[in-house]
Amino acid sequence: MLLVAAGYDAQLEGLTGNDWAIKTASLASTLGIFDDLTAPTGDPLTRDNAALLIYNALDIEMIQKYENGYAIAFEDHRTLLSTKYGVYKVEGVVTGNEWAQLEDTDSEDALATGKTKMDHVKVYKSTTSNTVVGEYEEEKNPVIFNVSTPVDMLGQTVTMYVRKTTVLANSEVLGVYVNGNNNVVKTTADTQDTMKDFLKGTGLSVDGDTAYYVNYGVMKDEAAATKAMGFESGDRFNSVKGKTNGYGVELTAIDNDNDGEVEYVLYLQETLSQVIAKSDSKETTTLNTFNSNKAIDNEDIVTEADLAEGDLVLTVSYGGRYYVSEPQVITGQMESYAANKEKEQTITVGGTEYHPSYIQYKADTADNTYEFDVLKCDNGGVEFDSDYDFILDSNGNVIAYRPSEQGLYDYALVLDSGYEPGAFASDASGKIKVLLADGTEGVYTLNFSASAKNVGEQVADVLTTNSHTEKYSKNQGIQELKGFLGTSDSDNSATAPWKTPVETGNTGAFVNKNIDTTGTAGINDADYKDGRAAGYVIAYSLNDDNVLTIKSIVGSNDEVSAVTSVFNPADVKQQAMSSAYETGAARIRYNSNNSQITVDKNTVAFYYDNSTPSDITYGVAVGYNEMAHVDNNKIVSARFLDSKSTLASTVLFDAEGVAVEKDYAFVLSRSSVDSKYATLNVVLMDGTVTTLKITRDDYNSIFNTSDDFSIPYAYTTDGNGVSDLTKPNFSSDDNQASNLEIVRGYARQLRTGTVALYTDKTMTNLVNGAYGDGTFTYENNIWNVEDVDNSYEKAPVGSFSENVGREVVMVIDSDKNIVRAAYILSTLDGVYAGQISVAAAAETGVNTNSTKLATATVTKPAGGTGALTYEWFKCDDAAGSNPVSLKNDANYTVSSSGVTSVLNVKAGVLTAGDHYFKVVATYTETGKVATTADDVVKVTVAAAPAAGSLSISNTDLTTPTVMKNGTPVTVAAGTSLYLGFSEGDKVQIVSSDIKANSYWKVAGTVYQASGAGILSFTMPKTDLTIAKADQQVKYTLGEGVSLTGTDYDVATGYAPVGTTVTITVAPANGTGVLVSNDGELKSAATGSTVGSAIATAGTFTPTNAESDVYMNAAAKVTTTGVDVKLGNSTGSAVSANDYVLVGEKVFVEATADGTNGDVILANTYTADGEDKKTSSGDGTTKASIIYTMTNADVNFTTGADNPKP
Repeated sequence: MLLVAAGYDAQLEGLTGNDWAIKTASLASTLGIFDDLTAPTGDPLTRDNAALLIYNALDIEMIQKYENGYAIAFEDHRTLLSTKYGVYKVEGVVTGNEWAQLEDTDSEDALATGKTKMDHVKVYKSTTSNTVVGEYEEEKNPVIFNVSTPVDMLGQTVTMYVRKTTVLANSEVLGVYVNGNNNVVKTTADTQDTMKDFLKGTGLSVDGDTAYYVNYGVMKDEAAATKAMGFESGDRFNSVKGKTNGYGVELTAIDNDNDGEVEYVLYLQETLSQVIAKSDSKETTTLNTFNSNKAIDNEDIVTEADLAEGDLVLTVSYGGRYYVSEPQVITGQMESYAANKEKEQTITVGGTEYHPSYIQYKADTADNTYEFDVLKCDNGGVEFDSDYDFILDSNGNVIAYRPSEQGLYDYALVLDSGYEPGAFASDASGKIKVLLADGTEGVYTLNFSASAKNVGEQVADVLTTNSHTEKYSKNQGIQELKGFLGTSDSDNSATAPWKTPVETGNTGAFVNKNIDTTGTAGINDADYKDGRAAGYVIAYSLNDDNVLTIKSIVGSNDEVSAVTSVFNPADVKQQAMSSAYETGAARIRYNSNNSQITVDKNTVAFYYDNSTPSDITYGVAVGYNEMAHVDNNKIVSARFLDSKSTLASTVLFDAEGVAVEKDYAFVLSRSSVDSKYATLNVVLMDGTVTTLKITRDDYNSIFNTSDDFSIPYAYTTDGNGVSDLTKPNFSSDDNQASNLEIVRGYARQLRTGTVALYTDKTMTNLVNGAYGDGTFTYENNIWNVEDVDNSYEKAPVGSFSENVGREVVMVIDSDKNIVRAAYILSTLDGVYAGQISVAAAAETGVNTNSTKLATATVTKPAGGTGALTYEWFKCDDAAGSNPVSLKNDANYTVSSSGVTSVLNVKAGVLTAGDHYFKVVATYTETGKVATTADDVVKVTVAAAPAAGSLSISNTDLTTPTVMKNGTPVTVAAGTSLYLGFSEGDKVQIVSSDIKANSYWKVAGTVYQASGAGILSFTMPKTDLTIAKADQQVKYTLGEGVSLTGTDYDVATGYAPVGTTVTITVAPANGTGVLVSNDGELKSAATGSTVGSAIATAGTFTPTNAESDVYMNAAAKVTTTGVDVKLGNSTGSAVSANDYVLVGEKVFVEATADGTNGDVILANTYTADGEDKKTSSGDGTTKASIIYTMTNADVNFTTGADNPKP
């Protein structure tokens, strides 16, 4: 049936008889109908296989007729698709689509949605895949089709089926697929030493025509591509310097015509960045270093991630879009590493080897996140025996790391403790109040059974190590934990801590001890009152329900000898300090300074001083840079990280040290109010969105206006869950609270971990005063509360940026100059441009007929290169009240240039009196928010001069005749003044010094005298002085000619007579100029006056005989044995070293007969000359040529060697 549809005749093809099935299958197979069919041809057809056979049949050539038993196909090789449906096959290379382009374009270029550009387009007359070479039409230019294609088709040859129209680009595209027969594609994301190594075994190679792209932006060659990716930038990229590729970068080589030569090498290099700002209301996201740190519309970001401010993201940008994904993070310790540059570099974490990544690192804004460099492992980078989060690129290589919270700060200082006995020996419960490493306090329910097991095992191990007989059991652990915690309840169980150890033969660490030496004699419940654990440091864990488990007991500096003598863990050192500890020191000395405890940035330091029982002080700091000064001779306890080092994971000082600071809550709004209490929606310092309950009286006294919300309050909460708030009292500058360590303003990041706070949005003036100069350091607790309400569980993480400002209120530690918590109220449009100032000055002598009113002058910031714009307003008074823009007022015009702006008005518009004008200058710098400055100027307008009150003074004109409105005016007696003029009078002056058609500047305007030497002008509103020095010359310059000189006006071409100008001719236009009064001069000898030629860099000084001076580009002619004439053989002679106008033709002829075949030679020809004649040698014909002058000097000679003319 399929063969018949294609025109085959069963009888003529022999598809009948007993062998019909075999013959039919054979013919169908030959024609390609069975292509891609995997089932035996004799099996029943499935629906899918039937569709496949029909599809293949549509693509075979049709039979037109039979001749002598042979099937004859159509000459155009038509198929069922082309014949029945008008479908044609098109092949070509995809060079652009809606995602990117490969047309020597940069990475931002892409086509419109639904468009695909193809190059080397071939339109086949038939759709058959068997069509022979040459049976197609090839388009000369790329064609853009109306079809979407994926980005991975770029650079590859594709086959497209179209329903063809007259214009190929308008054809309906029915389908597109990659042509597997034409394309050879090799990809990798691994390090490759050379391109040859990468392509080894593929049969591919690169050549001079191979195109290179990085993120779909064109590069000159492979070296330029790897340089653009940072391979030559040093540091961690040293390992891939000079190599073709590095781990993490996706490299693709495409041969799209199967000739073995790679047409395209594509690099795709992502960047680890951070979301530094996000606005739900504006629907924008800001990614560090992308789009110049300006906000990006969310519709231009392609991601499946739910992005939040502070997130680390992998980003690659091309085609105007940003492709963003979340990186995979693995947590663990470095087990080993290999950093040999000549071998594979790896780091092993959790038994798995990872390679260093060579994508871009732009996450400097992320707190405690560092660029991974395998060369720095165990040497300033990743260290052994520490937990880290390792951030991976999309191909599983390590690009960055940060200290992991897992196991980093799992120590706490006990502040209070107690247990309840329960009904029987093992049925106890307990609570514990602790100070955590982050400075927060909390009361936690104990996982009593787990804690008892841990404490019991630790005690048994320690006491056995210390040569005591000790045995662990469940009840032993319960009894030890009870003894550690204490209780105020009666405990009649066998595990009461004041009783004999439950395990026979046990010594016990915290049980059966005579602790209270001032109480009842002997060992009894008075020795074990609640709060026994206060002052101890413990290792702990918290589950999701905030139930605390004691992992182990570190120790206390206030232990009684009864406990200390038996419980002394080997990994804990307790000593008296032999030197004072100072902030930033990495060691604590003891034993006469011969021994030390090492501390680092992750060491947790607790402070507990109960020397005054009624005023116990305590605190915590993390890292030597935060640890406080401690005096000499204080007791310090330290738990070492391991037995092989002196590095402490936690230390406990018997000193005041760092005091615990107040807790703060940012008040969002009121949740509810009743007769007794008010409930407030708040954001705590850790970002938790929750509520605080305060009394109704407190609410009424504190929250009176909307300004009392959206600020932090210090708070404490009593046992009944009622909080007491302390309101910040802001000083007169409204930026610093006087009673609490709270500041607010506009912040931007100076560098990672340091933020500057300003009083204004322009970020010009730092907040300063009681809390320093407005510069603070920060690590975490930065929260974006712009859109937060009580529906949130936690505020989104915020961040600071160098290029995007934030309106913020911050809780600080003024002693350490650090930010404890920051609440971002809004994200500004960006960092503001530098601050400018503007001063406006009124013109002097302004009257009602004046046109120039005032000039504004701007002072830019130092080094500022931004642009300025101006707008003027008319105001009611010096305060600038009721400003009305003059932008569209036809009576006013503004002329601005650079840092000045001039306000002009039409004559007669203003009345006499005081008028006020305001100027607003706007300063714009690329990528920043514009800043403005304004000033108000008072212009005092006088009445216009009375008619007849103006004068003209003659300085040195020879016997002038001065006319007013056609009537002569005589000189006033004893003066050189001509009196009685009014503004608007027609003035005419005649003098022998005023030549015909000469130019004169009168009151700033140039006028030309008539051919009769009469200078005419309209009298301005001011007195005039006329002198010979007012005469001007007007220069008209040819292409490529420019002048410089004192008082030469480039815009108008005027300059005073007698002023010297320097001539410059662009090399592309000539080597000198011809100077004339009419611009008609064709050639001239060199000189310095009108009518001569002057070489470039020469000078010219006009006399008072000149009015118009033309200077046109020319080139010099030198000769040897030839005559030169302008135009033709009858033209004016051109002498040696004369200059001839560029573009002018010259006739050059030998002066002697010369040798047969001689021609005119020249050192420079740009084209063959005209009317060339060679010498006959007998005098009949001399060598000659007509040559068109170019921009270069030319030397004409004769001879037989020049092939050009």
